[in-house]
Formats: sequence, structure tokens, C-alpha cells
Amino acid sequence: MVTYMFVWDYPYKLGGVLMADKVKLECTVCKNRNYDTTKNKKNTQERLELKKYCPFCKKHTVHKETK
Repeated sequence: MVTYMFVWDYPYKLGGVLMADKVKLECTVCKNRNYDTTKNKKNTQERLELKKYCPFCKKHTVHKETK
């Protein structure tokens, strides 16, 4: 018996080229890395800055992209 395993990663790959880059978001106040996300390298070359909730600071703070 032969089993096949398929990995469906179509949104992130197109023709063997990785279209989305995995990044981590770091809190600017306490410097903890709280969130993982993806971003499209072609559309956004600059680093992401999002206002997210930090469970360590217990408030919404600006989170910046780190690699």
C-alpha cells in the first residue's frame, strides 16, 4: 500500500518561488516577540508596523517587524 502526502501551500508559493515571507512582530515597549505573521515581499518592502495587543504590557502598543 502506497500513501501520498500532499502539502497545500498554494497561497504562499507560486511556481516554486516563495511569495510570502514569515516575520515576527516585536513590541516596541517591552521588546517581547508576541506575534508571527506573513507579508508579501513584492508589495511591501519596508518593515511592518502594526498596533497590536501586548499581553506583557497589558495594552495596545506598536509592534515592529523583526526577522
